[in-house]
Amino acid sequence: MNWKDLRENKWLIVFFMSTAGCIAVVIYLLLRHFGVVTSVLGTIIGFFREVIIGGILAYLVNPIAIKIKKSLFKNSKLKDGGWALSVTLALILVLLLLVFLLGLVIPQLIDSIISFTEQAEKYFPSLSNGLMNMGIDLSLIGINFDKGPGSLKETISTVFEFTVKNGSAILDVLTGAGKGILSFALSFILAIYLISAKDEIKQGTIRLIRALVNEKKTEGIINFFTQCSRIFLHYIYYSLIEGLLIGVINAVFMLILGMPYVSLVSVVVGVCNLIPTVGPIIGGLIGAFVLVLENPMQALFFLIFTVVLQLFDGYILKPKLFGNSLGVSGVLIMVAFVVGGNIFGIVGILLSIPAIAIIDMIYHEYILKWLENRRKKSE
Repeated sequence: MNWKDLRENKWLIVFFMSTAGCIAVVIYLLLRHFGVVTSVLGTIIGFFREVIIGGILAYLVNPIAIKIKKSLFKNSKLKDGGWALSVTLALILVLLLLVFLLGLVIPQLIDSIISFTEQAEKYFPSLSNGLMNMGIDLSLIGINFDKGPGSLKETISTVFEFTVKNGSAILDVLTGAGKGILSFALSFILAIYLISAKDEIKQGTIRLIRALVNEKKTEGIINFFTQCSRIFLHYIYYSLIEGLLIGVINAVFMLILGMPYVSLVSVVVGVCNLIPTVGPIIGGLIGAFVLVLENPMQALFFLIFTVVLQLFDGYILKPKLFGNSLGVSGVLIMVAFVVGGNIFGIVGILLSIPAIAIIDMIYHEYILKWLENRRKKSE
């Protein structure tokens, strides 16, 4: 329809203007009551929390299962072509990775706690004197560091009193932890069912699309969402690779300088690096706190190295890694980081890379081709 047709059918102008007005009113109301909207959405999402987490797990594990099936069960004579075994092996692989990481972290975490306890008597007086020099007297509120941690009997008595006074809060925390473990277990089971029923879900979705639009548009819709899925998977997997590289580089630096707790600090730094903006800061502060108990000078060197490492990650590694994997230039990624962070904060930074990759794909695959075809027709 061109402008001439639109002028001859004035009711269409009224329809379009009414639709635009309704959309504007809806957007205004949503923004006006944004807190209520987010609260309602949060409540609705909470009802489907286990299903959503299970779907995300299935979505992430599915490519691993496909790789295993192609590698180990390519010529399988099993009824399902070895798909069930592939899914089982993929899930076992993910669980083993989690157990491996916990095995690296937990022993050294226990060692750091023991080290803190052993050296507490030495640090408490110096900490108290430092605070006193700053004009802060903690003895006024009943805290006396000069006495040290006290005897074992006093420590047990203090812990018992704290437990009695805060029994309800401790019970709430334990109950919440139990619910979290149960929720994750349910999500894990749902993930298994969703991956197993992948073909049925896929066929049902395609059938629904074909019932709504013609075959050509169906292929276009399937192709579009397939490319979006590829972009998100690449972003997730390369984020994990980036975290692994940062953790390894951090471990090499700590080994060269002979720092303690290499596994604990490096895993924490690598995992925190997955969190946008504040993640590297949190990882650096945790690592420095662990190291300062052993050697304050090493903690200072670690903080300096963390700043340098994050500059290298933000300006060199991340643009190169994600730009090469997603087909987006490093300049666009940096622009997406800045704009996404300014508009949506942490969420904007987290989603800026896949968002700019999808926008870039839409521009090249749809808008640019449409403009080129339109120019060719006009010629």
